[in-house]
Amino acid sequence: MKGKSLRQSGHNPLTPPGALLGSRRVMAMLGWLVFVAVVSPSIVLAGEMVKDPKGYHGIAWGSALDEVAELTRVVAADRITEYELKAGPPPLGGAQVDAIRFIAIDGKFARVTIRYKGKEAHGKIVAYLESEFGPIDQTPGQTMAGLTQQFNWRGADTEVNLTYQHRGERGFVFIESYALSQKFIELYGDTTN
Repeated sequence: MKGKSLRQSGHNPLTPPGALLGSRRVMAMLGWLVFVAVVSPSIVLAGEMVKDPKGYHGIAWGSALDEVAELTRVVAADRITEYELKAGPPPLGGAQVDAIRFIAIDGKFARVTIRYKGKEAHGKIVAYLESEFGPIDQTPGQTMAGLTQQFNWRGADTEVNLTYQHRGERGFVFIESYALSQKFIELYGDTTN
């Protein structure tokens, strides 16, 4: 400590060695806990997918949706085309859903979006997705509460993401091709920055 007294350096000679470092660790941990509790009120639970469907509703990823007779085109943009089932959205895991959209990018089936409402529907859909893709990761000590719940299952070819907002009791399920999801990032940009 060349040129500074112990008092000027901020070091208290009565503080045992390593105690200052320990208190910094404690403060860092407390800061992290405050951040998680206040800034990030949602919980994300991810599980490894047991059975990868490699598509949805019997339609393989990369298929041309214009050729699927039971679908009707509802939105057509430059690179994105959206379809719905002509017969309307079927229940998912015994729960009625508001909408199911099949989305193609550059003519290839890449994503499904499902919208639903209600706590009861949410419970049925989570149970169904767990029965299809495997249990969610429930690390001891975590709670499944908060303003937003998020569950993910990842397979070799498919990723499933469920987001449920307790306010408004709205749920969204995204089922997408892992390989083709990169095209959405190219189109819309990386929004994580």
